[in-house]
Amino acid sequence: LDIRSGRIGVVMGARSAVLAPLENIGLIIVDEEHEGAYKQETMPRYHAGRMAELLGEHHHCPVVFGSATPSVERFHDTEASERGIRAATHLLTLPFRAADAQLPAVSITNLTVGYRAGQPSILGPELHVRLEQTLARQQQAILFLNRRAFAPFVICRDCGHRTMCPNCAVALSYHRGDQRLKCHHCGFHQAIPSNCPNCGGERLSPFGIGTEKVEQAVAELFPTARVARLDRDVAQKKGALEDVLARFRSGDIDVLVGTQMVAKGLDFPNVTLVGVIAADVSLNVPDFRSSERTFQLLSQVAGRAGRGKLPGFVVIQTFNPEHKSVSAAAAHDYSGFYDEQIRERREAHYPPYTRLVNIIASGEDRRAVNLAMKEIAHRLQTIDGVLLGPVDCPIERLQTRWRRHVLLKLPSGQAVSEIGVALLGYRPEGVSIAVDVDPYSLM
Repeated sequence: LDIRSGRIGVVMGARSAVLAPLENIGLIIVDEEHEGAYKQETMPRYHAGRMAELLGEHHHCPVVFGSATPSVERFHDTEASERGIRAATHLLTLPFRAADAQLPAVSITNLTVGYRAGQPSILGPELHVRLEQTLARQQQAILFLNRRAFAPFVICRDCGHRTMCPNCAVALSYHRGDQRLKCHHCGFHQAIPSNCPNCGGERLSPFGIGTEKVEQAVAELFPTARVARLDRDVAQKKGALEDVLARFRSGDIDVLVGTQMVAKGLDFPNVTLVGVIAADVSLNVPDFRSSERTFQLLSQVAGRAGRGKLPGFVVIQTFNPEHKSVSAAAAHDYSGFYDEQIRERREAHYPPYTRLVNIIASGEDRRAVNLAMKEIAHRLQTIDGVLLGPVDCPIERLQTRWRRHVLLKLPSGQAVSEIGVALLGYRPEGVSIAVDVDPYSLM
């Protein structure tokens, strides 16, 4: 009511803030515009960035999109505007950091060297030495790994069996603190079995690394260091997020280990070292935006180092040191990364050169889902575009529901109303159909 009446002059919020009942908007700011959280993935599906553009047009006010790593589509729109192809968009750059702080130096560690030598470790030689030196100077460090839990799965070393979620087509992650196996999609959890359910063997072992394991390894390597962790498992406890950040700011924590929660927005002047434990986690996601997301994450987390008067240093550990997402982030080279990405998008006919629509059918009966998706694909044959699929979704089962999809590549700017017409009246029993226009994720 205060907003509608005009008594509130400034509204701040997440993506739903664009739905606030404002009558006379003079300025809209979309900060960190590249973030996927601006896309609502459930009904009603919308993208807050696009909504902000529409509001700007309606109220005749400027819209500012801010980001150190702009999305490929947004930057392309800006270039098109400068060439007179699109409505007026102006590129405003900030070439220097606040308070004349210098960008951190970045070093890349090739993880394959340690594995070939038979000496794999969570902290490679350079990151280990840099962390030791940072602690000796009584400065702080952030260690980043975009995978929570202790290990992504538990494996039987006799038969190779992994304990899977009964509701989703994913392995259960091992959480050492709770001594549970958990699904990060549906929330299912169970005790760790004493014997392999497949062969009865007793050699069950965690495989891979998560933030819990990194936290433990650092505490063991540096017993006098004060180490804390910040990920979703920690943050879901009431007051834990604020407590960890307050202790880190006050200097009560020397090393903060975390997921992407530590990669964005943190401004601690005593942080002089950032270590990326494994830069490849997001590179291996089967999505055309995986390279872009990796570059953005690496650039954002690297930006946590050296924000004060002290110089910063970043160590990126990776199995793919030559990958453009890694090398461009290390060089603070957005332009070089963008140039390669836009060329790949053009050649593969992905946005911004096409418009995507992802149609997903889901249900508890796999056969019914397959039949429904076959009919959907048949109905979409007449639409002007490229139809890919039907195929199983990358995660083919979620929360007991089987999932299958088709992907439509439409000419850029084409209206999607034909899809609604093609599917009008089709309601297969026991199957839900979701039409995701301009999807951010294809998982």
